[in-house]
Amino acid sequence: MMKRILLPGLVLFLAGAATAYAEQGRSGKEIFNKHCVHCHAPGYEYPGTLQLSVTRGKDKGVLEERDDLNADYIRYIVRNGLRAMPPFKPTNITNEELKALADYLVE
Repeated sequence: MMKRILLPGLVLFLAGAATAYAEQGRSGKEIFNKHCVHCHAPGYEYPGTLQLSVTRGKDKGVLEERDDLNADYIRYIVRNGLRAMPPFKPTNITNEELKALADYLVE
């Protein structure tokens, strides 16, 4: 009886651990594509790109094309949000993923 109870719990635990481990190894580009590209891809049909183009200038609209971004600023905005952009909690983007994302965008 005890084996029937413990085995499903162990399987779920190991599956969760494997997922968490796999997510830690994602590149900044992969994280951008999962969480950011929906608003920040090139083109004015993307609200983040449009907003940045209007408020900062056309040359500042596409995050992946900018060369003036600061990693600390990126981490702050991702965690706290800005205007229509929602904040991303560590349960959405881990600190390790956020570092990889910020490093990717400032390269």
